[in-house]
Amino acid sequence: MKIYAKTKRHFDGTEEYGNQLAKPSQVKRLGEYIGVNKDTRFMDVYKTKFFNNVYEVYINIMYQVPLELRQEMRKYRKEFEGKEEDIYMQKIYINITTYKQYIRLFFTIDDENKETLGFLRLDQLELSNLPACKKRIKDFIIKKIEKRYDAYEVML
Repeated sequence: MKIYAKTKRHFDGTEEYGNQLAKPSQVKRLGEYIGVNKDTRFMDVYKTKFFNNVYEVYINIMYQVPLELRQEMRKYRKEFEGKEEDIYMQKIYINITTYKQYIRLFFTIDDENKETLGFLRLDQLELSNLPACKKRIKDFIIKKIEKRYDAYEVML
């Protein structure tokens, strides 16, 4: 019998495929992907917190009236008094936590109403392919924010 390849299982947190890390470790890795790593984080992350099995990311998004509408509004400068050029900011709260055998991600608008924008539940099978899981999370967050602010130009 010939052995062509031999795999060595390591649990040091560097494996990307087939990872079997504990859920809190995976929560921390996903939170750092969204909020800490300079290559993958959102544009304006202003605070991150990790405790027990919860990772919290706070981001600011900026949105503005679309360009075509701003050009139309400029015709009526007296009525709008330059408000068509205003850029608005909104705080978003992202929470990643373990939930039974899943990892749950949900995010809300961080104001007095706490409107939920969406949630995502990831099981162990999805978490075993970490690059695809990270991409799915980031795409999901972007899609939900753009859906909520579809009438505006959003800058993440």
